[in-house]
Amino acid sequence: MPNADEVKRYEYALRSIDPSNDPVKLHASDAMIEGIEMYRQIALAGLGASLLLSQAAHAGDFEMFVPEGEEAFSEDFRVSPAARAGDFVYISGVVGFIRNDTERTPEAYEAAIRDAFDRVAATLEPTGANWSDVVEMTSFHVGMRDHQEIFRKVREEYITEKPYPAWTGIGVEKLWADSLFVEIRVVAYLGE
Repeated sequence: MPNADEVKRYEYALRSIDPSNDPVKLHASDAMIEGIEMYRQIALAGLGASLLLSQAAHAGDFEMFVPEGEEAFSEDFRVSPAARAGDFVYISGVVGFIRNDTERTPEAYEAAIRDAFDRVAATLEPTGANWSDVVEMTSFHVGMRDHQEIFRKVREEYITEKPYPAWTGIGVEKLWADSLFVEIRVVAYLGE
């Protein structure tokens, strides 16, 4: 756990980081600077997506899609599994999981990853999009080294057409529940 001084330095760095700043002035380690930059980029991407969604919603060009069977989840968590804003479709994170009482074998990882990719496809479908429309993909991985090659192999079965989407794979400490080990978020484009 960081101490109070580290938290203050981190908060200061988050508020004041600017690519023109000299990292030495922030009194932070290289790892902290890398972490700050990663979080800054994620925050900026999230802010950009939020602004686009907000503008589209105010323009009346926002539609929520809830796949059959996801209605309770959508209401309980106040989330749109898929949201279309103009020509863009945003898919909320779709998780892959292995039950806690099941051994994490290569076969178990592959089945769970394939299930997550299938559920992304099912979430894209009612919006009029499919995997060939995906322009950006972010995946979050717990124990990334345990399944990254399996994930890549399964991903290649779904991402088959050029231009390929931008993709960022991020290793994380944990997701919502212990049984979850991967979460996939995508953005699709349906314009000309």
